[in-house]
Amino acid sequence: MAQLKKRADEQGGVPIAPMIDVVFLLLIYFMVASTLEQQEADLSFQLPGTVEQT
Repeated sequence: MAQLKKRADEQGGVPIAPMIDVVFLLLIYFMVASTLEQQEADLSFQLPGTVEQT
């Protein structure tokens, strides 16, 4: 009877620590990606205009 109770307790757990690690990694990734996007928007150059072909 004790063995049945042990099995029931082991099945109900969800590991929280790996999920927290993944959330922090995603947070860091998006923070870095957003700062890179702002730096690229600050570039000052002009694209060439359209050229008509005859």
